[in-house]
Amino acid sequence: QGLQLSQPRNLQMRPYAVGGFNRKLADGASYVYEYEDDYIGDIGGDMKWSVSPNLTLDLTVNTDFSQVEADDQRINLTRFSLFFPEKRDFFLENAGFFSFGGGSSGRGGSRMGGGSTVQGFHSRTIGINDNNEQVPLYGGGRLTGKVGKWSVGTLIMQTGSLESAVGDEVSPSNNYIVGRASYDVGERSRAGVLFTNRQASSTDYNRELGFDGRWGINDQTTVDAWIMKTESPHLDGDDFAGQIQFDWGSPRFQVRGAYLDVGDNFNPEMGFVTRTGIRAIDSSFYWTPFFPDSRYVRNLSPHVMYRHTIDRGGELLSKYAHLDWDMFLRYGDKVSVAHNRSYELLELPFQISAGVIIPPGVYEWSEVNLEFQSDAGRSVDGSFNYTTGGFWSGDRSEIRVQAGWRPGSRLGFALSLNHNEIDLPEGAFETDLASLRADLDFTTEMSMRSLIQYNSQQDMMLANVRLRYIYTPGSDLYLVYNETQVVEGSGLVDRAVLFKATYLLRF
Repeated sequence: QGLQLSQPRNLQMRPYAVGGFNRKLADGASYVYEYEDDYIGDIGGDMKWSVSPNLTLDLTVNTDFSQVEADDQRINLTRFSLFFPEKRDFFLENAGFFSFGGGSSGRGGSRMGGGSTVQGFHSRTIGINDNNEQVPLYGGGRLTGKVGKWSVGTLIMQTGSLESAVGDEVSPSNNYIVGRASYDVGERSRAGVLFTNRQASSTDYNRELGFDGRWGINDQTTVDAWIMKTESPHLDGDDFAGQIQFDWGSPRFQVRGAYLDVGDNFNPEMGFVTRTGIRAIDSSFYWTPFFPDSRYVRNLSPHVMYRHTIDRGGELLSKYAHLDWDMFLRYGDKVSVAHNRSYELLELPFQISAGVIIPPGVYEWSEVNLEFQSDAGRSVDGSFNYTTGGFWSGDRSEIRVQAGWRPGSRLGFALSLNHNEIDLPEGAFETDLASLRADLDFTTEMSMRSLIQYNSQQDMMLANVRLRYIYTPGSDLYLVYNETQVVEGSGLVDRAVLFKATYLLRF
């Protein structure tokens, strides 16, 4: 008698119901207990259909992300926007199919912004406005997967408008469309295309078209390139961006070189760009010798990085040189000593902190960085990072400490502290950033995740606690508590308690 195999059920539906209570500051109120209360109740759901073994269709209606962890707070000492990663489950799933872009970054790039990060599509632009407020998501669909040598990804989402308590429109409703396709050419090469379109309920819109490719010359050498063009009703011309990057690597050496060009009017509203109107050269060289017979050192990784950024007219805007000596010890610990040299042309005044404004001019400074990091696989691990030296027109010292403790397989803690002391002729100030995570798995079905953060730059204390119970495989109950407090003003900004239930149906 032949073996009979049951056909897999390739259609899943996961409806949800959410309810809760939200208290927040009334519009226009100061931190003096002028609050408005809102009772929350909603339903919606997601559907997943395996069209083929390699192609999946996802649909969502009245999309809800109340169970998602809060963003990690950051201290921003640059004059550029920070890049925050996506944390919402629906957009994280199969996100690699929509990856497009790159940029001039590297160690220290996020601190000074001498280069620019460019993402053709960043899903956080959907359902979250410029003030980091959640916008209603009516729903949409996504098709991702492989068809022969093609990798395809399409996404359509519709958001609602966001209004203030007095009825003023804060964010209009928008329709979002993303199309991404990539074709494999041999084993190590490919060519692809990206298209995005945001159309508001008004006449406002933003579009983007991009092409990219990778040429795998051999096992050690690759060349990556991309080019994008955007279209916005209020911008005309000089709206291109492109990059070409060369990578060569062997067991002992790695070499990278990249050239990035971003036009003044390049405007990827469904993506992300740190800095426009630049041309940047980014290069790095790594030497990684291994010592298999050493009792103390596993390998070294001394390296040098250099970034050179000019404007569209050829004037020097930024230079950044990074010389680093990394040493990895036998059991996974790391010791690092680095020296950084920065040059910045500031064309407009820059408010680095409340009441502290750096005037236009040319600034050059150096700093030294020391880092110690233990193996993350231990039950107790941590890292210590100390930076001291110049900073703009004055001096800065920074201490970063991270520590983790896992007393058992079900319980874990993570502590992070960041302290800056900055002394400038324009004013002196300090910043503090702290976070504490506690993860507890009561059973295989019930877990709790909590995150408490303090950000002195915003004078905010934030708490996010999420309790999850898997009452049947694929079906969950969530209890979520969020709170934001002003520290010095001792005022509540926002407090929410939410309960969410999902149920998985298979057909």
